[in-house]
Amino acid sequence: MADAQIDYAFVGELILLRVKPHREKNSRYFIYNPLNQSVTRADALRKSAKALPEDHGVLYANGYVLANGESKQFDFPAGDLKFFQKMASPNGEDILYVFFNALAGITSLTATT
Repeated sequence: MADAQIDYAFVGELILLRVKPHREKNSRYFIYNPLNQSVTRADALRKSAKALPEDHGVLYANGYVLANGESKQFDFPAGDLKFFQKMASPNGEDILYVFFNALAGITSLTATT
């Protein structure tokens, strides 16, 4: 750990980490949740992520981590999906997050209620 480059950011109660081990080209990305002391590896953070409203958690292209301790990784490669658009429902309660890779034509849609 002494030879690694470590960057971090606080998103509500969650801590997002970028760790680049010594002599390696690629960084690794993690989300630490102090509520249940769990760590989720989320390499999709490399391209993009969105903080959920009211510090409820973090959403990335192929998963999410919530501040209440819940997390989910979807079973598809995030690849180069980047955040594209956020659309709110007319009543404002539901939000659709769109992640998109223009070169491959791949889209990921995630809704919150």
